[in-house]
Amino acid sequence: MNKNRLFQKNDNSSLPNNSSSAFDNEYIKSLAVRVQKLEEGLEREQRENRLLKDELTRLSKIVEDRRQQTVLNVIQTDCVEDLSNNDEKQEVDVSSVDTNVKEIEEWLYFSTPVKGAFHISKKMRQGESMVCYRINPNSRTIEFIHSSMDSRLISYKNEYLLPVCDIINSPASPSSIKMESPGEVKKQGDEFVIDQNNKIKIKLI
Repeated sequence: MNKNRLFQKNDNSSLPNNSSSAFDNEYIKSLAVRVQKLEEGLEREQRENRLLKDELTRLSKIVEDRRQQTVLNVIQTDCVEDLSNNDEKQEVDVSSVDTNVKEIEEWLYFSTPVKGAFHISKKMRQGESMVCYRINPNSRTIEFIHSSMDSRLISYKNEYLLPVCDIINSPASPSSIKMESPGEVKKQGDEFVIDQNNKIKIKLI
């Protein structure tokens, strides 16, 4: 056998396969492009999810505010109907009306809480039919005010009693509320927020 031809054959077999190397390079490039597209798609999806989450939070707040307002409107409507159906004029018990100037200045009167808080802009006048609570801004004391609103508040106790009151009993069919002891509030900006460890203690009757 010709040794020169043998060596020539061995030398040729050691040379790289250019076509195979080119194919590998193209395949790697195509994979890199696909990875980039997947990363861009994932980033776009995450961005859209953040936008959807923000929109869901905004809409949920609107729904909650509207629900609170709807329940309050129902209570107000029922109260007005009760007053209009009362043909007899009720005499005001002068002894129960505190006309002391200091008392009026010390107490702020409110209707129902919103998520356990009372905003200062929602304060009412003493004696208004919708008044349910009063707060002393100096001592940070909060008290429940018994009124014709009691039965309505009991019907919506999850919204208007439990956020600021501890109910110490559970009778079958209560229609009235008696305060056993006052609670405490904390001033946070323009709101009085109930102290969760010192809620008003009430009894359903």
